[in-house]
Amino acid sequence: MIENPLTKSLADILREKLILGATGSLPPISQEVAIHAGKRHRIAPILYSLLKSGQIEATSASEKFLHDSYRHAGLQAAQQQRVRSRIHNILINAQLHYVELKGRGLAEQLYANPVARFSKDIDILIRKKDSTSALQALSDAGFIAKAKRSRKTNKLARYEMWAAKDTSLYDPDFDQQIELHSRLLQSEPANFSTVFMDSVLDSGTPQTTNPFYVFYLIMHGAHCHWASLKWILDLVLIARTSGVSANDMADLARTYHSLSAVSASVEFIDAVFPNSLPQDWITLARQIETSKSQELLAAFSEMLSGSPREVKQAGYPFADWYMYDGGINYWQAGPRRLIKPFFRFL
Repeated sequence: MIENPLTKSLADILREKLILGATGSLPPISQEVAIHAGKRHRIAPILYSLLKSGQIEATSASEKFLHDSYRHAGLQAAQQQRVRSRIHNILINAQLHYVELKGRGLAEQLYANPVARFSKDIDILIRKKDSTSALQALSDAGFIAKAKRSRKTNKLARYEMWAAKDTSLYDPDFDQQIELHSRLLQSEPANFSTVFMDSVLDSGTPQTTNPFYVFYLIMHGAHCHWASLKWILDLVLIARTSGVSANDMADLARTYHSLSAVSASVEFIDAVFPNSLPQDWITLARQIETSKSQELLAAFSEMLSGSPREVKQAGYPFADWYMYDGGINYWQAGPRRLIKPFFRFL
């Protein structure tokens, strides 16, 4: 399932030491494995946390790389925490309901040392009707729109959110990027994001005990063809600790025409980290498997084993449509797909 030997080595380390907590020694982390962990899968800080606790060993060169990665992740986490607090105050004062996706909030729930989970940016979901108000509130507070480095709201940003699901804002004080989302995924069944927002009653970080949040994280991974071990590791830890049942996932998969994607995702995660998922999740995957599931499973394997350059080029045209077994409004998704490339040149 994992054709890249460096990725396979990383998966074995994470399974043995972080997921299962197995005793026994493993070969020291080589510099090649360390660099692959950092540049390809963004889990070098997690390896350093295992190194600090004495669970693994590393060569001197790889230890320096892992330490530098961990320090960078720690600085990033501290800066993001300040920006998260600012965003919370800004949007609450503007009386706008928001949800923070993945990132630091997820790290704090899943990892004993949250700093070890590196996050590139801060993802914020707001309701579609609030997109202009949220952009204005953040712009007035000094956040800078991606397309125009000015303190005025980018007039095209809300259209970018319509076409590409999100738009980028930059915090000049702490050098952080914010992704402001008006929906969860590029293409999705009707009311998907609205129902998710309704399931998170209080603004801020959703809990991994929320089945809809777990379902979204599975679909996010599927949309990205599970290209990173970081996302796969997140789901294993969620499945083992959150208490969300496989039946909850099956019900949501049926409601949102996602049986193929959920089945393939669970089978793929089990293949990457064997015997790490609860048995009811494995049973579910086999019960709801469709003819498309095996095609998705092969695509996930190809993406995980590819180099960063190959991952970017693979693309899988219309993957965001193919994830689903129906339920997509193609008359709406089509124009979005046609307009989206325009915003790359802004």
